[in-house]
Amino acid sequence: MVSRLLGWLIANVSYGYREVPRYPEETLAEGLGDCDDQAILLVAMCRSLGIPAILQVGVIFNEGIRSERSAWGGHLRVEQRGVGWHGWALVYMPPWGWLPVDMTLVASRDPLSRIAEDPERQRNVVACFNVSRQEYVGDSILSRARLMSSELHVTVSDALISSAAIEEEPRVGAKTAPDTVLIIAAGSIVLVAVILIGRRWARGVEEGML
Repeated sequence: MVSRLLGWLIANVSYGYREVPRYPEETLAEGLGDCDDQAILLVAMCRSLGIPAILQVGVIFNEGIRSERSAWGGHLRVEQRGVGWHGWALVYMPPWGWLPVDMTLVASRDPLSRIAEDPERQRNVVACFNVSRQEYVGDSILSRARLMSSELHVTVSDALISSAAIEEEPRVGAKTAPDTVLIIAAGSIVLVAVILIGRRWARGVEEGML
């Protein structure tokens, strides 16, 4: 059944980016959506058939990602260096359990490839949080409206930093750091702050980055 849903989505929904995520009925009507839009639609379709499914959001670490863009009427600026936000579906499929299903980062149009070849199994993709009951779309729309109606201008900057670029002496007794350290703390702090005043998760990873 899930394979049939994937086949229908591949044939009828194309990739398209918007400043805020959309409700599944909007993506369905337009036949257009980005990573989390398509994942949300798949989740809704699965749930309508009694198949457990949720949205999962994470980050992709890839040195090829370079992006600077303004959104929300110029009130939000997003800078990405080696880091991109991405969304996909988690679908429960017995007897395997919860499996990630990626609708946008797999080139093949074979429905099963969206499960078997999903990028989330790779080491450079890290899941950050699950969306199961939250008002993910509604909160994003409200956040955009609040920020655009304010005098605030926010910059969100996420960067992948190699440990070789960090020049500091290790603390006495501290364990040796790994060769590569993925540092996203600064970006995460800004993300939390912006959520409090109104923002949406920085996304926009283009297909083919992996």
